[in-house]
Amino acid sequence: MNTSEIPATTHPVTIRRAEQGDFPGIRSLLDQMPQWQTVAQSLPRSRGLVALDDHGRVVGWLAGHHLSYAWESVSGYDRPSDWRCSFVEWLLVDEDSRSVGIGAALMERFATESSEAGRDTIIVSPQAGDDDQALLKFYYQLGYRRTVSGHVHRGPHGQQEDTP
Repeated sequence: MNTSEIPATTHPVTIRRAEQGDFPGIRSLLDQMPQWQTVAQSLPRSRGLVALDDHGRVVGWLAGHHLSYAWESVSGYDRPSDWRCSFVEWLLVDEDSRSVGIGAALMERFATESSEAGRDTIIVSPQAGDDDQALLKFYYQLGYRRTVSGHVHRGPHGQQEDTP
């Protein structure tokens, strides 16, 4: 099992590949987002990565993929013919566990996997509901830039300056 630990509050958080038994915990994260209740009914089949607290409770989830062709039509990217990207579909952190590095640790683990898969760019479509500015600040701190499409990305392709 490939796991990593990050410091978070006073207890370590373990990041690992999600397993079937993690789905109730993932669903509880989705339940914290009322605007996504219809989506939560059809929980994505992508297992992704989970962050577990020291009691084994799911406190974060990232689902993404490394299928470049799925995002060839996204505007705001200067793509060479051999463009290879990864895309984050979901990044959720438990309301009581935010702002302690869990989301950043999940993103960095995904970035490592993306690089290992031969991808050079990561694209995210941030949607926070009521606090979009805080979410954009989070991604900016991780080195992502916003494009005209509203997506944020990190890598050599796409706009070099943020779009307001």
